[in-house]
Amino acid sequence: DYEIRIFRKEESIYEISEADKVVALCSLGKRGRFAFGLANGTVGVYKNNERRWRVKSKNALVALLATQTRDVAAGWSSGAVTLRSASNGQVLYRDTFDAPLCSLVCADLKLSGSVQLIAVGVDGEVRGYLPAVVERDTSKAEDDLRRKREIEQLQAEKRRLVGELRALEDQPQTPSDDAQGIPGDTQISLDVAAPVHGGGFELIVATSNETYVVGAVVLDTDGGLFDGETLSCAPARPTDKLGIIVRPKKNFPASLKLQIHVAARPMSTSIHVYEVDYKLPKFCRFYRVAEEVAQPSSWVKFDVPTNVQRVAQYLTQAFVSTEAVETEDNQVKAYYVGLDGSPLRVEATKDTTGTQVRVSTNDLATAAEVVQDISTALDVHELESEASFPDESRRLKETLEKVSTHNSIRVRLTAEMADGSSRVKALVLKAEDARLMADMPRMMRNYDELMRVNEGLIAEYNKRATNHEALLAALKQVNQVVQRASQLRVGKAKARVVADARRAIKKGDAAALLSLIATGRTGG
Repeated sequence: DYEIRIFRKEESIYEISEADKVVALCSLGKRGRFAFGLANGTVGVYKNNERRWRVKSKNALVALLATQTRDVAAGWSSGAVTLRSASNGQVLYRDTFDAPLCSLVCADLKLSGSVQLIAVGVDGEVRGYLPAVVERDTSKAEDDLRRKREIEQLQAEKRRLVGELRALEDQPQTPSDDAQGIPGDTQISLDVAAPVHGGGFELIVATSNETYVVGAVVLDTDGGLFDGETLSCAPARPTDKLGIIVRPKKNFPASLKLQIHVAARPMSTSIHVYEVDYKLPKFCRFYRVAEEVAQPSSWVKFDVPTNVQRVAQYLTQAFVSTEAVETEDNQVKAYYVGLDGSPLRVEATKDTTGTQVRVSTNDLATAAEVVQDISTALDVHELESEASFPDESRRLKETLEKVSTHNSIRVRLTAEMADGSSRVKALVLKAEDARLMADMPRMMRNYDELMRVNEGLIAEYNKRATNHEALLAALKQVNQVVQRASQLRVGKAKARVVADARRAIKKGDAAALLSLIATGRTGG
């Protein structure tokens, strides 16, 4: 689910959404810092739930390791080894192998009593790296670091100016329509249009005067939102507007960088590039509609200690919408349709304790995401809820029945294999006795029977392995339901659901698990 969860004992204190599958984690000490790696080649560092830095590579991450100096070492499929500062991500050292990297480890390679960073390639090449000598004069080190940062800033400014100079040199020198360029008052507007057929919504870019949009490129700076991490669009006939279809793969508050190509004439060879940043809302796969959607059969309701207006503001910011959500008679009714066609209703009503919110959706995961996000946005630290998810409860019952069946099969197969193992030992002893007594026919009969028993044990093992995989898959489904049911609550109620669910699973109490989804308590 692309989530990083930080636990204190059994309580999840932080949940961090990332853009792709998390493939590596490593601790950087006791101050809550840790490094992470994603399947799309991103590495970075968090302190608790605050991201300090991240970088992205086009290569796949193979290994991630914290060194003795608490720096971050990363190995890549290209054979590169990078060592970055944990504080700011600055590259401290870089090396390259001829073959892809296999692993990274910290050990005493030279048996000198000191630990080194060791890198191993898939071709068997091993390299060790000694830590650099630390400069004891901290004031001099700080001055050197400051000068280095200033030099980097000046170099970046130089590159920008050189790019502008080359663009000016490439412009036509003779008077023409192209040479007149784009009017200085040209502005780019960005709006959201209704979802299109096939699942997705349109970002409409337009110019403020009689210029033409000849193309656009959308860059996903977070990665993982859509395939390829970039979108490009070029109309057959340039006009002052251009629609870009965006199809997010998941709900994620990604940052998009749009590069809009604008020309003075439709066939102009000289274009001006405008950069526009757009922040997708958290629930970018849901679009607000004016008409009332069908009432889902499942829902969750809870109270938040705030007014209805703040709930309306949250809905405006958290979902894709062309206009703000308004309140009417201290009530809010907002209707949404997912890119897959699933309906979602959010209703809020003023009550004695603040505002009662009801989220209606047939997807338990979506309901859990809404509860967690609205609690974070409204600064709610403790929240109880009531829920009804009949389809999810039915599937949970079926999964628990599978778990019970697989457990009974596991016990039976284990007993049968124990009997077979005893039979093998007895046959081995009989065969050896026959060999010592030079009774070859009896020895051959014992070994023939031993072979048949062994084949039976192998067959039983394969059955047990298949049953074990099915049992793990069913337990994983149960665990996902428990996690989502706990995310319908916040604070102590959330931790209580997880603890009670574990006890109910050990006892095989399906009624208690269903009660936990509905009320957050076992009911006993």
